[in-house]
Amino acid sequence: MPSVSEETGTLMEALANTDELSIFEIEAIQDIIDYKWETFAANVHTRGFYIHLTYVISLLVYINNVLLVDDKYPDNFWVYLYVIAICLVYPLLYDGN
Repeated sequence: MPSVSEETGTLMEALANTDELSIFEIEAIQDIIDYKWETFAANVHTRGFYIHLTYVISLLVYINNVLLVDDKYPDNFWVYLYVIAICLVYPLLYDGN
């Protein structure tokens, strides 16, 4: 495993760059990874999953109700477009950050 001094990088960088997969069987390393996931990444990815799921469902409902069912637009088709637009703003802000 590469050196883990403060001058050359952090422990997570050393773990990411190692070729020794057996290092990940150590309980202390698993605890560090679990802590990082629960503290920093889980909430962000869960929120992103639900926003993406809402986007896909609202897009499918919009396509079905507006484009496939009737020849004319229903009165509430703007609601679908607003939900779709809101769901697209989150990844725009997240990736832009």
